[in-house]
This record gives sequence, structure tokens and C-alpha cells, in this order.
Amino acid sequence: MTEIWNLSTLCRCCHSDGCFKKLNLPYQSENNVEIYESMLQEALGIKVFQTTIEQASYMICDDCIKRLRDAVQFRLQVLACEQKFKEYCTNEQFQVKTEVESNGADICDIDGDEDMQRGDDDSQKDDEQMHSVPVKEEKRINETAYEDDSSFDEALPSTSSSSNDIHPTILDGSFFEIIPNQSQTSSVVALCKKCSPNRVEIKGNRKCTSNFKTHLKRKHGSDTVLEYEAYVKSKRCKIIGSFVPECEESVSNKRPGMRDESVELSPQSQTSNLALYTQSDFDRDFVKYFISSMVSLSSVDDPYFRQLLQRSNPTLQIMSRRFLGMNITRSFIQGQNWIKQELAETTHVFMTVDVWSGSQMSFIGVIAHWLDRHTLKRTSRALACESFKRTESHNTVYKMLCEITEAFRLRHSKQVHTYVLRNESNLVKAFKSFGIYPSNISRELTWLSCAESSSHTEELDSDTTEINKTSIVDYLEQHLTHKLKCATHILNECAIDASEVLEDQDTELSKIHYQTLEKCNILWKASSRLPSGQTIRYILGHVLPRPNSIKWNSIYEALKEIYNMKDKYTLINKALNLKNDISETEFLYINEYLTCTQPIADALDILQGENATYYGILFPTILSLKKKLVRLLGQGDTFMYCKELVKAYLVSVESKFKDYLTISSERAENAALAAITHPKYKKLKWTSLVEQSQFLRIKNLLIKEISRNIPTENSKEIPLSRSKEDEYFESDSSSDSERITNEPISKAELIVSHYFAEESKDLSLLDNHVMIKKMFLKYNSPLPSSASVQQMFSNKTINCININDHSEMFQRRLVLKMNLID
Repeated sequence: MTEIWNLSTLCRCCHSDGCFKKLNLPYQSENNVEIYESMLQEALGIKVFQTTIEQASYMICDDCIKRLRDAVQFRLQVLACEQKFKEYCTNEQFQVKTEVESNGADICDIDGDEDMQRGDDDSQKDDEQMHSVPVKEEKRINETAYEDDSSFDEALPSTSSSSNDIHPTILDGSFFEIIPNQSQTSSVVALCKKCSPNRVEIKGNRKCTSNFKTHLKRKHGSDTVLEYEAYVKSKRCKIIGSFVPECEESVSNKRPGMRDESVELSPQSQTSNLALYTQSDFDRDFVKYFISSMVSLSSVDDPYFRQLLQRSNPTLQIMSRRFLGMNITRSFIQGQNWIKQELAETTHVFMTVDVWSGSQMSFIGVIAHWLDRHTLKRTSRALACESFKRTESHNTVYKMLCEITEAFRLRHSKQVHTYVLRNESNLVKAFKSFGIYPSNISRELTWLSCAESSSHTEELDSDTTEINKTSIVDYLEQHLTHKLKCATHILNECAIDASEVLEDQDTELSKIHYQTLEKCNILWKASSRLPSGQTIRYILGHVLPRPNSIKWNSIYEALKEIYNMKDKYTLINKALNLKNDISETEFLYINEYLTCTQPIADALDILQGENATYYGILFPTILSLKKKLVRLLGQGDTFMYCKELVKAYLVSVESKFKDYLTISSERAENAALAAITHPKYKKLKWTSLVEQSQFLRIKNLLIKEISRNIPTENSKEIPLSRSKEDEYFESDSSSDSERITNEPISKAELIVSHYFAEESKDLSLLDNHVMIKKMFLKYNSPLPSSASVQQMFSNKTINCININDHSEMFQRRLVLKMNLID
């Protein structure tokens, strides 16, 4: 060792240098007296070495003292939990087997006694007495269901002694410890560990444990017997797990890179986990699995599925299919009641109505969203999923929606805002006109076509389905009150309208666009097939993304990925032997297209947020989007192809969002109020993008809204007090600003002024401004986009195997899956 330590001033636990406390001296800590030497011994079993060197340190630092106290507290916690666990086990229905003293006769258990579980026959002949004949039979531990703990106890070998000395589990040292010098081949003398510190010796037979169990029962009570039986059960699970015949083969045949789970858990932790995992925990997780996976309930009858669970933990019972359905129904009813209680405590609710149509059946799904009035976090709950025939009238669908909202007491509330979502058919058509092959479009709702016959696989895109879907949506939008328009849907329309400039066949932009997309389609097609898709994945290190049928910005993301792999494109081209490769000019066009489209793609990403997204982000996003497009248009001379595309984007955004840009509609005013009531957005740069008069108008709207919610006696104007000196030095010329300053200030104006004077951007700021917080809950409860809630009818939610099941159970499982919380 090259380091020189000062042995008199170091901590014995971490070797840090300083001035510390003695290990062997008592110290007062709150209400306790601490001797750290004893604490180390009791909590960790560590005895600190004492040297003969007089100046050697025997001290401990403050940091180690804190950690030692935590260890002591943890030890006490474990001991308390173990004591509590014993009490829990006492309340369980353990049947303690009363063993009779053996009279020397051998008693053998008869395996395969399934006939004994049947009722007696109806004959008058008395049962004949059967004499047991010992039969040598090979025990298959992994397949035998041991119901008798005592018989299984004698089958468990103990590992506390040598391999040649086999004895029952009760003599392994946990309850009784064998005294070797007093024991013989057939008889054994053991020391009772529970009688410690008294020395009590019990004599018995190595093959019969009745004497030892009788001692535990008579001297230590039923609690000790239950503790012993629980110990035997836990050891049973351990032994069964180690005797599975497939284990050695599975370990030896493990593939490279496969995670070795057996290394992570010690036998002690495995045993404790099995003991703590109760039947009720298993039943709850079992139901959650079928809700989350959406697999058929008939899977519970699969023999291999049941065998897998039985071998994992033989002590647990698997529920039947009928009982599983009952549990799912019970969970659904409890969940509905819970949601009703949650909605009763909130005042501002935002709903999304999702309608999807197939060739024969259609679905309507309703999801509610609201903000917690305390934490301001967003909560989303699926209220219902109903199926209806495609031939149903629009009025019938509207009545279904009214019944759903009535069931949750939302129909007559004035604080409910609604989105009616549209499906992917419009974007699919837009992608086709954009130049993308239909087969290269990643479909989010392939289950609709899967549910139909093979002759109707393209029914989702049929004109009749689209007309029926559109007419239903139009009817609902016409009759629903407090409806909102999805901002991302409007942005998608802006992008679709602007893309019409690409369809003009006489321009260089159109020629280079379709020429480039033709070669991109070849790549997307290759990535979706084998083995070319594996080759691309191997070269890139990931899958090549394709345009998605429900997100316009997925085109931007797909083209961006192609541009980013420019350096590897030559390698991919050679590996796939592509004839028409993408040229440098075409890569230049892709780069220009990405530059022009980035503002809209970024805006879509921002608005499509979920839990951490509030409605207040919409207004700043629209203003910033226009500013970015204007800036790009000013750089039009740098574009070789896409200047007209930028101009089309700007014209479309100004047209679709005109009321937001001029704050000339109620929805625009609500969006502006949502922005300024959010601490993060009230002082962003978007305030410089609106005229001063418009910003003052927004503040006045907030003041008026607060005034309506302040009690009349508290909303009186507060006159400004002026002293005689102020009146003497008052200027003769009174300007407009001075007249405004001298006017009385209302309480609502003071509230808004104090709020805008705050510099914090955290939501916790609203706890100091009660009225602003109330306005925040009102105007920020909606989501700026419906994209984040289009999950109920996605491939990730619904398994194609279940779509023919339009039963009530299927709909309940779908709602439970949406509301599933770990």
C-alpha cells in the first residue's frame, strides 16, 4: 500500500478523515441512547476489530451514523412485518394435522386416489378392508400435488448436513437442531430452537416427525405450528422449482444475449416472494392480464396455459372461464361507479366522441377528460363503447350518445365541451394524391377489415362506408352543443390544401416531387417485405418508418428518415440491387420539402401531446406557426423548388385559423384566455406577435370573467388614496394615461395585475391566485388535439381475433383496458 493513513483520525466504516464519535461510548439521540458498536453488531452482525495500537481510531463519522440508523430502523421494520405476517397466517384457514403416536406399524400413503373423491356406490355390500402393500414407486415431485404437509415434509431433503445424512425438514436447524453425538442411525436427538435459551432435547425417529410436532404444538402453541407449516410450504415451492426437468436443457440451450433471470434472485428472495404473493394478488393480476391483452377468454381453458401457471406456483388456484367473466363484469361495474364519483367532483369536463364504421358494424366510443382541481394534472377515463348496425339512423346514434352522457350525469351540464373525431379515410386519400402507394401506408385500423370477409378487406376505403361515417359525424356536430374543432385536424386540412400545388403537372415542383416519391415508395415497399426489410434494418440499425394513416406529419418523419440515411443509401442500394436510385437533386428536394414543412410538423407534434398538454398551448402555437411561415417565405430566393409550397402553407393557415389570428370568435377568445391563465404561456414571446390593443383586450376579457365569479360585495372598486402633497404637485395638464391611473381599480383588476407581476412559470403559482386557478381549470380542461385519444379503436388496443365479438363483454373489456391503471 503506497498511501499513508492517519490511523487516529479516520472513520472505521468509510475511512474518511475528520473528527468523529467513539464507537463504544453512549450518545443521546432524541429519546434514545445509542452505542454504535452495539448497533453494528445487532443490525448488520459486524464486530469492529479492536487493535492493540493505542492511537488507532475507534470512531465513526456522522454520515455513517445516519446510514447505520437507517439500517437499524430497517431491521426493526422487517421484524415488525414478520410478526404481522405471522398474525396474518394465523387468520388464514390452515388446518393443523393432529398426528397420533406411531405404534410401530408402517403407514403408507396411496397415490392416485382420485376415485376416493367420488361418492360411494349404492350397493348393499360392505366395503372390504384393503391391506396396504408397500410399492416402490418413483416420485415425480414436479407433477404431484401434495395436499398433506407431513408427507411432503418427509420427502424434502435437508441441506444443513452432509449429503449422506438425510432427515426431515423439521430437523434442518430452523426448528430443531440434531445433536450428532447422541443420535444414531434410526433414532435422533434434537435440540429445540424455540426453547432457547433453555436446553430442551427431544428424542424421535428419523422417519417419523410426530414427537417433534407434538412438542411444538404443546409447548409453543398453534402459532408455531402454523409458522412451521408455512415454512414447509415455502420450501416445497423452492424444491418443486428446482426439479423441473426442462430447466437444465433450457439453461444449456440459452441463446446468446438472453437475460439470465436465475442469477438475479437468490433462493431466499424467491421464497419470500412466493410467500407474499397471495391468491387474491394472483386473481387480480389474472383478470388484469385478460383485460390488457384482449385475448379470448377461452384461453383460460388451454391446457398448456394452465400448466404454465401451475408449474410457476402450484399453491395457486386458476379461476374458471365463467368466474373470470364474472370478475370482469364486477370490475366494470365498480369502475363505472368510481368514474361517476370522480365526475361528480369536477365542474369542467371535456369529451371526445369517436365513431368508427365498418361494412357491417360500427362503434361509438366516449372518453372524458378533466383536470384535477388540486394537482392540475389531466385525468382521462373511457366512459363507454357501444356497437350499432350500419343501417341504424343518425338519430339513433345521437340518442345512444345522449344516454351515455345521461348515465354519467353530463348531458345537462354547461361545462362539457366535445370533440367529434373523424377517421383516417380523408388522410388516406390525401396520401394517395401526394404520391404514396396505398400499400405503403401504415394503417392504424386494419382490424376493421380483418373482421370482415376476404371479399371486403378494402371496405374501410369504400365510398359507402365513408359517406355513412361522414354523415354520422356531421349529424352529431350539428346537434351537439359546446363542440370544439380539433386543431390538428385543421392543420392536417391546411397541409392537404397546400399540397394541391404539387398536383400541377406543368411545374418543376410537381415533376421533381412525384419523381422523388416514386423512388421513396420503392424503399418503403422493400422495408415491409422479407428479406429486404431485414437487410434495411441491419444496415440502419432500426426499421425504416412509413407514412401513418392518421398523422399527416408522419410523411415528414418518413421523408426525414430517408434523408438522414443519405450516407448509407449507397450501401442499401447495392444490397437490394435497386435500379432507380435517389439522385443528389432528389435528395436536395427532400431537404427543401423538410425545411418548408417543419413548422407545421413541429406544430402537430406540440399539439398532439397528452397528459402534460393544456389548451393554453394552442394560441401561442398558431401565432408562432404563422411567424415561421412568413420568415420562410422571406427566404424564398434560397429555395430551388418549394417556394410555392411555402406560400400555399401560409395562405392555408391564415384562412383556416383566421378567427384565431384576429381573435374574432368565441373559440379564439377561449384559446387566448387559456394561454394567459397558464403561468408558462402568459409571458412567452407570442405576446409580441399580437397587437397591443389585442393583448389588452384579452386581459380585459379575463378581468370581466373574474368579475362574474367574484361575489358582489367583494368586487367593489377600490379608490386610490391621494395625500395633500399629491394634489399640490399635480400637473395642470391631465393626459389620458394619468386619467386612467387615477381611476378606481376593481378587485378583479388587482387580481390580474398581481398575477402578471409574478415571474414564476410553474403551475404551483396558481395556488397563490385562487381566481386565476379557477379560470385555468375552466379554459385549460380541453385538449388542443384529439389525436392523443384516438386509441380506443387502434390496433394496439383491439386484437383482430376479437372483432367478430360485438357482445357486451367485448365492449366492457375495451372500456376496462382504456382505464387500466397499474
